[in-house]
Amino acid sequence: MNGIYSVDFIVSDVSDWGDGIITIYNGLFSGGDRAYTYHGRLSDEGGELKGKVIVRKWSAVTTSVHPGLDNYELDVSGTIVDGQLNFRGAVAGMPDLEIVGHLRTEILI
Repeated sequence: MNGIYSVDFIVSDVSDWGDGIITIYNGLFSGGDRAYTYHGRLSDEGGELKGKVIVRKWSAVTTSVHPGLDNYELDVSGTIVDGQLNFRGAVAGMPDLEIVGHLRTEILI
């Protein structure tokens, strides 16, 4: 899993989308996009990856994919298929606010 990945995601009701970059090393990751940073930890639980993503706003250039939420945590899970990590996440404590996305390998480290 170690590598630098491009990430793209949509809100589950397809009302908004985003993309960015993430670096994963030994289960820890960090990254961001033009207005938000993401960091956290992933673990492999029997072939399914699970983790928590901490999302923090750093710039006012755009709005959140979840309007009104600038700083939040996502509980995520996913699987690797053909070298791509497909994931789904929900805002902690708000399971109806979901994000669906993909990580694609750019550079293995």
